[in-house]
Amino acid sequence: LSCVMLAVAGTPTIEVRAGLEAIAAQFKRNTLGEQARKTLASLEPSAKKTTESLTGDLELFGLPNLLQSLAGSETSGELVLFDARQARQGSIAMVRGKVTRCEAGGVSGPEAVYLFMEKPFPGTFAFRSSADDGGVAPKEILDPMSLILEGARRHDEYQQAKAFAADGVRFEPTGIPAVRPEDETDGELASNVWDRAAAGTTANDCELEMKTDPFRVRRLYAHWVETRALRPRV
Repeated sequence: LSCVMLAVAGTPTIEVRAGLEAIAAQFKRNTLGEQARKTLASLEPSAKKTTESLTGDLELFGLPNLLQSLAGSETSGELVLFDARQARQGSIAMVRGKVTRCEAGGVSGPEAVYLFMEKPFPGTFAFRSSADDGGVAPKEILDPMSLILEGARRHDEYQQAKAFAADGVRFEPTGIPAVRPEDETDGELASNVWDRAAAGTTANDCELEMKTDPFRVRRLYAHWVETRALRPRV
């Protein structure tokens, strides 16, 4: 395992980072875990100082502007986002201006980008450029402009949904059948969200439990309040 960690030290992909985190957690009391933690630290660009990265204030630049700029210059590399306490929130990998990987907490793929746009936060970013994709074929190639437009739409609708299902409010079923919105095709997600909503879980807590972008969860709550399947608990 030590040889493997040395071999991947220059390959900061999401998959490599996840494997190292698992090793660090499993062997946290011996030298193997310590080596995994050191390797993780070497993969992470610093949000405060680095000679390899473009860094800046996330709130000042804005994620849509960053993605648009990187796409326009057909840049390859990894954009890492940090909150105001310099805690890593997630990353977006790009190859020649296209998005190839993205993750935020337990969410990956396009919904990770949507999560960043739906719930923006003050912080910083670091973009570490690379010459190419390292010879690894991306699982999917995403158009940044399509992500920006869809993310903006979801941001606006997320804010509207919060007017019906605000943070901290607990709901209860009214007896009216809970029907999901027509364009929500994931019946299992809707069922899991309903179970939590009916049990009194707040919308913001439910968002943390579900491995998807917050918009889909909040919109289900709002839809059920609008259709009177849910009502605030007294």
